[in-house]
Amino acid sequence: MNYRTLPSTFSLVQLNEKEPHYIPMQCKEVYPYFEKQGFPTIQLHGTWKKIRVNDPKLTMRIRDVNALDKLKQEVPGITLRDFNDQHLLDHVLPGVENRIGHKAASHGEGMETYEAGVWYRKIIKVKKQANKIYLFKALSMGSVADLFINDIHIGTHEGSFNPFSFDVTKALVEGENVFALRVHNIPWGSRIDTIPAQAGSDYFNYTGVIHDFWIEEVPLVSVRRVDLVSKSLKETELTLIVVNKSSLDQTLTLNFEVFSTNITSKNLGSDYAKDLIDASLFKLQAKTIDVKSNSLERVSFKIDTSTLKPWGLLDPHLYALKTSTNEETLYHEFGVRTLSTNKHSILLNGKAVFLNGMARHEESLDKGRSISHEDIVSECLELKKMNLNFSRTGHYPNHPLTYRVLDRLGMASMMEVPLWQHENEHFKAQINRRIDQQMWREMIFTQRNRPSVFLWSTQNECNGNDYRLAYNRLLVSDLRKCFDDGRLTTQSSAADRPGYSDPSMDPLDVLGFTLYFGIFHGQPHNTETPYVDNAYLGTLDYLKAAYKTHKKPIVVSEYGLWSSAGDGVQLSVIMNNLRAFIELRNLNFDGSESERGFITGINYWTINDWFVNHNAWIQSMGFKTLERKDKPIVLRVKPLYERLIHPRLGVNSDHNLFRGHRYITGPNAVLYLNANGFDASKWPFLVIKADDPMFNDGFELNISNRKGEIQTLKAERMDENMVFHLWMLNPDFLRDMIALTISTTSSERRIHLRRIDCRTTL
Repeated sequence: MNYRTLPSTFSLVQLNEKEPHYIPMQCKEVYPYFEKQGFPTIQLHGTWKKIRVNDPKLTMRIRDVNALDKLKQEVPGITLRDFNDQHLLDHVLPGVENRIGHKAASHGEGMETYEAGVWYRKIIKVKKQANKIYLFKALSMGSVADLFINDIHIGTHEGSFNPFSFDVTKALVEGENVFALRVHNIPWGSRIDTIPAQAGSDYFNYTGVIHDFWIEEVPLVSVRRVDLVSKSLKETELTLIVVNKSSLDQTLTLNFEVFSTNITSKNLGSDYAKDLIDASLFKLQAKTIDVKSNSLERVSFKIDTSTLKPWGLLDPHLYALKTSTNEETLYHEFGVRTLSTNKHSILLNGKAVFLNGMARHEESLDKGRSISHEDIVSECLELKKMNLNFSRTGHYPNHPLTYRVLDRLGMASMMEVPLWQHENEHFKAQINRRIDQQMWREMIFTQRNRPSVFLWSTQNECNGNDYRLAYNRLLVSDLRKCFDDGRLTTQSSAADRPGYSDPSMDPLDVLGFTLYFGIFHGQPHNTETPYVDNAYLGTLDYLKAAYKTHKKPIVVSEYGLWSSAGDGVQLSVIMNNLRAFIELRNLNFDGSESERGFITGINYWTINDWFVNHNAWIQSMGFKTLERKDKPIVLRVKPLYERLIHPRLGVNSDHNLFRGHRYITGPNAVLYLNANGFDASKWPFLVIKADDPMFNDGFELNISNRKGEIQTLKAERMDENMVFHLWMLNPDFLRDMIALTISTTSSERRIHLRRIDCRTTL
């Protein structure tokens, strides 16, 4: 017998068909804000009873009467008051269901790969107030969650990474309440219509109640959403959704006040925007609205923000809006900033920026994805200390606090729907299910007020080239026509799927590529130096071809290598990648916009090592281990990252070291000699103009200083202008440069040297 599959539970509704304004609805209720306020709260975290189950087919059935009965019969009586749960195991929620430190993994430590179901049960006392509404809110459960209270099925939510909410008012009673929560994690690769869908997804599939969950007590007439969207630096659109759950029509007066904020180490990780406020700046004109019984109203108007300072990278100016009625007071933080693009760059507040980033997985050696607030704050601070201003937050939305902390630190982010390497069949399955669109909408509406979120990413490394263009068009159209927030769209497309001409880039604002030349594509592994050989040239040529095809700015969404290949190899790949990126970067080292560059952002993959679902190994691409210990690359690369995010104010003109004609034959020829020493630290590049009529191979360039120290840079091939990256060397070493010596590969070479310049730009 074929059963109908679970439908999407997220929709958009219009109050007035004549106005193009849409209200987000989940399970027939307004999709609310998830920032905590000062409301009375029923805390749900703590020790629950649990028992594991496994029926994925039942999990994916539409919740008709028959399916609900079968759910309850998995553990007969578990939703009832008189059920004896003493034989069940204890489990602390939130917390992943997977056993931590699982010794069965081949490397001796890891997470239990448990992709199945579990029932959690707890008796919770409630002091239920009359004329109040009770909203259940959950930040993340993996992956299909069903909530029962006192044997009443409240609702179902699908998706491991986005928050969801139910109105549980009618089910709650005064005194003891039986909470039964069923969470079933559909095994990756077992179906084509779930997200993620691939068995080999390169991160861990955690089961259970991942992040915090609670119940808020709000008034019968309450503000469910407060959205602040910058339309310009002078104007921000404020939109509120007010819900009236009473049986009477109501008149409500809304009062508004804007505050400055003061971010400190004590409030950096606070859930409460109120904890950030500093001083009152101004009040807005009050709004009075009429809301009919059992209905909702939308209120929207523009705020004059011309006197507020714009939010900037590493220069965050945040504000808090206080919204109050006679029954509730809300605080929401926001920033004023605009995003746009030209052919070369992402523009923040009208000015070109370069995003120097590093990804992060929600991963902890002792907690899995159920990381603490302290973990989130610590990791975001580590990103900033690494001299970064940007983070791609994995292949999925992270804990919402992550983006609030990034707001407060002045760091940009890229968020992504968890479509990982989908094929045509997976895209086709979503034409009817629309869970991909649900996840897209949930992600965007959850982070509506976050100035740190610059980029919405539609997918990661998918094939599905027959459908991916249509999918991207669908999501971009959905955003722009129904709930445009001014953010930019992109994707993370594998460089070889299908290649630089990828037609699915067409509807997107920014090109996004994962680039692993010499690792996954562009280089056979039968050379003496696998991984390294093509990390520079393959990357450089690919990016040039991609830009020539699309004429859009590019964010390199992934690059790097696992340290298990060797610390030296990992470092060499990164350094060669950086050479390619910086030669094509959109900004010069003095902060001005390049006339020829188009790489507007890069994102190393990732800051920490992480677990993968097959448990055959720990993925070791991180700059740090799972224990958060630095690897050798940190010491070498961290100073280089600092030079990419802070303008290098030195000379503003080039300096010529040689001009003329000189023929170099044989190895170890001296190109330049200055016995008194020359300060080359002021220039980021050394450019040599030369040619070789017989050979295309490049050469190594030895740079010597007066202390007798030597550093070697390399040109892989003979180009008309060969670029050597002085900015990668220690400035102290370059301050007394005395000689440039060429090392050639053959005594038969005849290199025609014409010019040597220290350059500020390329």
